[in-house]
Amino acid sequence: MPEMSPRISIALPVASLVLSTACGLDGRTGSQAVVRDSAGIEIVENIAPTWAEGEGWRLSDEPVLTIGVVEGPEEYELYDVVSALRLSTSEIAVACRASHEVRFYDSVGTYLRAVGREGGGPDEFKLIWNMWLLGSDSLALFDYHNTRITVLDLRGELGRTYIPTHPAGESVTIPMGPFFDGSFLGASQRIRSEPMAVGVYRGTVMLVRWSSEGDLLDNQVFRPGWEQYYRPLGGRPLEAQPPFGRKFGLVTLADGWYFGSMDTFEIEFLSPEGELLRIIRREYENRSVTPEIREEWLRLRRERWSRLPGPALEWRLTMPFPETMPAYEQDWVADEDGNLWVPEYKLPAEQPSWAVFDPEGRFLGVVETPVSGRITHIGPDFVLGVWTGEMDTEQVRMYQLVK
Repeated sequence: MPEMSPRISIALPVASLVLSTACGLDGRTGSQAVVRDSAGIEIVENIAPTWAEGEGWRLSDEPVLTIGVVEGPEEYELYDVVSALRLSTSEIAVACRASHEVRFYDSVGTYLRAVGREGGGPDEFKLIWNMWLLGSDSLALFDYHNTRITVLDLRGELGRTYIPTHPAGESVTIPMGPFFDGSFLGASQRIRSEPMAVGVYRGTVMLVRWSSEGDLLDNQVFRPGWEQYYRPLGGRPLEAQPPFGRKFGLVTLADGWYFGSMDTFEIEFLSPEGELLRIIRREYENRSVTPEIREEWLRLRRERWSRLPGPALEWRLTMPFPETMPAYEQDWVADEDGNLWVPEYKLPAEQPSWAVFDPEGRFLGVVETPVSGRITHIGPDFVLGVWTGEMDTEQVRMYQLVK
């Protein structure tokens, strides 16, 4: 990714923090949250999960829907799926980057139709980056190479396309998600031009908002971006993500967006206009990067980078390790009820565990999901995502969410 500008921080005056209840815990049954105020910004300190032992949510042991086969009809073979969404019609829309199309399946996984192909025409795609639900009656897709947003109805019929206006002097700004009015939040980071010494750097990501027609609105928010390790080699600067490097988590809702820097389990909630409304914290200790974890990381990278020439491999294997891992992963999901799902940071073979927060920022508890999956849509009673199946075949699966 391109490098970014310096970080802009927000100072919160400690002296203005006021407890919202006499005992420090809010009045809801089972809630273990301290709610206080700092100059009009709500602070939610989560001491413990709300769910009692045995009262949390869980996924069904087996999926209730599976789409994707090892060998079979082409419309059931999936590769490079970027998103899968359950529509208000109960159909499943699957965005396939490899085939440049959106496929539609019925509620039991039967193929119905597909739209799109490779190209630059109005109903064509060159590189589908992501797909979102736009209200209850539309889909929005971002085509990276065509730098445009395409809006489809629920049958896949073309509604409109537009190219968002990028901030002056910026590289391509990536849409991160829509708001209730069809406007979009976008993320951009700047290219660093000044000379740098060897080391790990973290710049700032710039968040902007577009109107529903792609016009750049007059508001910008700056937050911590990606960590990168820099090192000159052969007269030119090289960069790579360092071991357990921090990125950021972000997801939009109808009426705002969540952001987190991964340093600690702290999450911000902002309005579509970028006003900071709430800070959510959870008592959580980041995992240590032990010598055993370092050795396993190095072993896996030696396998992955085995074809690199010696100098290129060496500088990657000598990148410094941090003392701790990030607090969480970056692929967040906001479910249809407004709950925020944040995946705790894990090693590749470990069971995914998601910390769930209600719309008021209170920590409900942890939900485990099957390994080798990526969650793309959560409803009141289902979890939908993409999993790697037999012989590395991709499958879209839906599990029942048991509350």
